[in-house]
Amino acid sequence: MVKRPLLASGTIVEDYEPLFMYWRVAEDRGIEKVVLKSEDFEYLKLIISREEKITLLELKNRLLSIMLERVNPDVAAEAYRRLSIELPPDVAKKMIAEVLVGWLIEAAETLNLIRLRKMYK
Repeated sequence: MVKRPLLASGTIVEDYEPLFMYWRVAEDRGIEKVVLKSEDFEYLKLIISREEKITLLELKNRLLSIMLERVNPDVAAEAYRRLSIELPPDVAKKMIAEVLVGWLIEAAETLNLIRLRKMYK
């Protein structure tokens, strides 16, 4: 069974292990875990309401800035290090923020706040 955070579907983020490791490192250091907030959903709904159509990539890029503010780069780098992946702190921070953005979009879809159109071949 694949481990996912609450309301995650796995449609955007295949592997949540870096986020779970980030949470473990944050807990070890006495730092607050980065989780989704009601404000995140409100911001996502605001973006959607202002755009008739928006691509998933555009949506992810717009949401990335709010997540980047909340990710500690040293904790992110340590999380990846514990997963045997060496990354500079700024790269690790962006990667954890991208997981958070994916989780937010998955959760919003699970809650029927947004509808993602699937691309078929």
